[in-house]
Amino acid sequence: EAGAMTNDRLSVRAWPNPSTDEFNLRVTGQSNELIRVNVFDMQGRLINTYTVNSNSLLRFGNNLRGGMYIAEIRQGVSVSRIKLVKQ
Repeated sequence: EAGAMTNDRLSVRAWPNPSTDEFNLRVTGQSNELIRVNVFDMQGRLINTYTVNSNSLLRFGNNLRGGMYIAEIRQGVSVSRIKLVKQ
């Protein structure tokens, strides 16, 4: 599924992707540690950082310009990355 990423500890789902307005991001982790979401542009510049609880819904991106972004999701030592497209 486009916009979904799972490793052994993190399950990440982003929709709609691509988006014309904002993204919904749900991250389910194996622990109760807080989850940090870093959003980078394609040049590697940090655009935004969010901190959420495991299995909560994050809505973001309505302030982003059109283009491609990478969301890096971290919980403890687990890291997942997902590509986001803003139209």
